[in-house]
Amino acid sequence: MPEGLRAYAFAPHPDAERFGLDVFVQRVGGRADVAPDLAVTGIRAVFDTIRDAVTAAEYDDVIAFLPAELWQVANPAPPYDGQRDRG
Repeated sequence: MPEGLRAYAFAPHPDAERFGLDVFVQRVGGRADVAPDLAVTGIRAVFDTIRDAVTAAEYDDVIAFLPAELWQVANPAPPYDGQRDRG
């Protein structure tokens, strides 16, 4: 991650709050103005895009920082392309 973005990603924020998967889906759906099932599809697409853009080890590191409940929408397996190395 670029140094300039690290503070935003890892520094505590005074407005930060913990919430579960249901609230996350509700908030994403509300911001996108879509139904919860479509919000989950979009959330999965974002995780899939991240997974495809980084090494398997980097993706594992990202997922490890998320609450376990969010792992339900994050596919841990890399897409099979016959050449990808698990890092």
